[in-house]
Amino acid sequence: MSPLFRVSGRPEDLLRESPRSLEVLCALMLLGVATMFVAHVVFYEWFYWTYRRDYAYTFLGRVVDWIGNLVLLLLTVWMVRTARNLLRGRSNREDSGLLAQRSLRIWGILFAVVPILIVVAAPKTLVHFHLLLGFWTAAGACFLLAARRARTPPGATAAMVAEAGPPAPIE
Repeated sequence: MSPLFRVSGRPEDLLRESPRSLEVLCALMLLGVATMFVAHVVFYEWFYWTYRRDYAYTFLGRVVDWIGNLVLLLLTVWMVRTARNLLRGRSNREDSGLLAQRSLRIWGILFAVVPILIVVAAPKTLVHFHLLLGFWTAAGACFLLAARRARTPPGATAAMVAEAGPPAPIE
């Protein structure tokens, strides 16, 4: 029995087709978070233009805020595109996957490094170590899925939506 089997259950489960209801639920959650990001940017700009005389905003502070808002808007665009693929039930990618292997690895690195940076910046966050473990679990899942998809030929993954018609007869 391979160590991968003991850690993750059945490794082929990572490549099987997900239930359609899960895809729709995840798409709605992504759209909800994207809406919150847009609302944050709009509210921040409204607050700035309404109360800019009452607060001592500096140019450097505004640049940092603009960069943060730009990052939120870029994440919003990415989430909306991913949600659109989930709602459509198919991906434009050649391997029918939702995320590219490179994207999975980048997210894995981010999920692994961000908790370390948080603990270095605010050591009191170690009280919530379970959240840090959640980040590292997500990093492991990203790396595991990227490695699994790297070893699998493009046609061997399950499509996001099953083909129409009854299954082929068993011979």
